[in-house]
Amino acid sequence: AAAPGQLQIGSSAANPGHKEAASEAEAASSGTQADLASGPHLRAAVLVMFVLLWIVVRSWASQLTILPVTFACTMSTSALWCMPHELVVSLGPVPVCFFRRRIPYKDIASVQIVTGRLRILSILACRGIRFWRPLGFVYGLTAGKALVDIELKGEAAKGSTLIRQPLLVSVDDACDVADYVKFRQEHGPHVPVPDMLLATPQRAAQMRWVVCDLLDLLLRWHARNQTTCDIFGILLQPFQGDAWGSHARIA
Repeated sequence: AAAPGQLQIGSSAANPGHKEAASEAEAASSGTQADLASGPHLRAAVLVMFVLLWIVVRSWASQLTILPVTFACTMSTSALWCMPHELVVSLGPVPVCFFRRRIPYKDIASVQIVTGRLRILSILACRGIRFWRPLGFVYGLTAGKALVDIELKGEAAKGSTLIRQPLLVSVDDACDVADYVKFRQEHGPHVPVPDMLLATPQRAAQMRWVVCDLLDLLLRWHARNQTTCDIFGILLQPFQGDAWGSHARIA
């Protein structure tokens, strides 16, 4: 799978320099394949939030109902691509520049796997209350997926406060992502990746589009317990087994 390319918004078609840079960027993005991909995931929590926001806005300021729709179109899904030179995280399904991050491996200080349900909820809550820094948590809102905390090096974190922050990202397999980043940092972009870290056709067949993260989580609970006989069983499901993943490795 290849990470979708994106041309710069606002570039002038009359400027040959801009046209040349855009064509080069498009060619590079279309020619480079992702070694490992996670997602895209359709996030239930984000959809519910924007539906509620749309209802409120429709009641109080109907002329602004386009805003929740726009947010839903640009922030409902999340995905991650491990490219040879960089890590790409993005929201969608309509990608915009602000929510597409390209992080060179040399700028990553660590990729820490967040373990434990209470730990996951607490770190999301701590990042979420800083709503003026949305990039710190907005990629990590997929229910039932593993979570990684990407810390940037000091020199790479310079700049706007919107960019200068660690990122929480929901992924299909946190250990694979951490191992891949560590491998690229140690060996560079040109060394062949071990087969165990590549998105082989067999593994790709196992990866599927998550129609809704909450539905996917419920289906996994059902597959594990076969049936839930009462309301107490449903309420206790998040605290049974490996509902949120259990990983304990750091790169």
